[in-house]
Amino acid sequence: MKKEQDEALAAKRQYTRLNPENTPALKGITLSQGTKARVIDISRGGALIETDVRLCPQTKISFKVLMAQGDFRIAGSVLKSSIKSLQGPIYQSAIVFENPLTILDELEQGKAQLAVDEE
Repeated sequence: MKKEQDEALAAKRQYTRLNPENTPALKGITLSQGTKARVIDISRGGALIETDVRLCPQTKISFKVLMAQGDFRIAGSVLKSSIKSLQGPIYQSAIVFENPLTILDELEQGKAQLAVDEE
């Protein structure tokens, strides 16, 4: 039953989700206020992340995406957020990007070329 639900949900999604373990060029994501986030999965349209701070749904946020080729910023908003573990605590949040993260297409093809963020 769970497998059928997962397959149905995947069919509804607009973009393919990538596991960061299968995307070695993706080094991580940092929120604009400096909070580090653990990427669970990422797609052109958004990401599922874990943080030690709660992100309120419908809040606009800015990210620094850390890549092997350099860092860049992307804006988004929190779609939903829930507590995953009381130890820590750990919050899991779904983020939707304002603009598609097209670099992921290039990463999948192994030909990404990014300009380094000049901060």
